[in-house]
Amino acid sequence: ALAGLAGRAPAPSADVYAFGLVAFDVLLVGDGASPRTPAAARTKTATVIKYKSSSGAVLARVATEPALAAEIKADPAIGVARLGALPIMSGGEVIGAIGVGGAPAGERDEDCARSEERRVG
Repeated sequence: ALAGLAGRAPAPSADVYAFGLVAFDVLLVGDGASPRTPAAARTKTATVIKYKSSSGAVLARVATEPALAAEIKADPAIGVARLGALPIMSGGEVIGAIGVGGAPAGERDEDCARSEERRVG
């Protein structure tokens, strides 16, 4: 789903869903988006899928857990913990993630993801 706040241009979004052994992703990119924003959205969703938590919660842990920070840095699918992705839950299980990239601050990306999470959930 393309996430955006009312009155703002849509931001690139990467939604990743996993059902059993089948996984697929949907990437929507707004006009004029930086080539880096889709990659950032994907790293955020990879964070959620791997750690079963919002990317913001993982980012908060990185500040106090040096081993986690090193693990994330070494993971080519993530590299850097960032705000902007939330898990999609079903029956208490993470079945996917909504990641948004492109806003000047991660808080805005996370707000966009939260808006989409309400629509999906």
